[in-house]
Amino acid sequence: MVNVDNEVTSVKFNMNDDEDDESELSQFDDEQEPIEYETTGSSNYTQLKINGAGNLAVLSTIRGAIDLIDLQSNTTKRLIKLNDVPTAINFNNNSDNNGQDTVLVSTLDHKLLELTTEPTNSEQTLTPWSKKLAECLPQQFITLTGQPYGIFENCGKIWLWGSNWIAFFDTSCTPTASTADGTASGAGSTTPIKKRTRSGAAVTAAAASPTKVI
Repeated sequence: MVNVDNEVTSVKFNMNDDEDDESELSQFDDEQEPIEYETTGSSNYTQLKINGAGNLAVLSTIRGAIDLIDLQSNTTKRLIKLNDVPTAINFNNNSDNNGQDTVLVSTLDHKLLELTTEPTNSEQTLTPWSKKLAECLPQQFITLTGQPYGIFENCGKIWLWGSNWIAFFDTSCTPTASTADGTASGAGSTTPIKKRTRSGAAVTAAAASPTKVI
């Protein structure tokens, strides 16, 4: 949990607790093992995600800071400070990154980043795949209306969604310059995708693999 004072706390809950009367609920007790974590955030955290193993937590601020908390050692480190607003964060538990979890970040300006959780230096924060993607983000994705609201990984694809669109990036394909301009070269063939306007009329947009907008 994160409160307005930027304090991060974890507690154990009894899922079998049958107390329905809120007046009988008490403050956290020792049996719930409350733990407070040190943070580095100078502005309020707006998002929090925990990885599948339950040993890492990632947090973001509206000012672009992405912090990682090791829940076992109670240590916090800053992964990156963006010049953009993170709109969604999540862990990628299936990343091809030496068996380590990575952190997925989407931003207000339609950037997609994959961050390593154990960078050796500031220049190695982005994964190799993310570095290549940053140079050739598809125009079809960049020009989508509205911000990304969510992000997750499934079966080697990174999915993002907005208010009226869904898109995915295939991490098994290497991003190239052709990905950005929508031509087919190495990444796969160009696939026409039908989308519907607010009036209900169908329109067709060309999207090159490894990226598709649905």
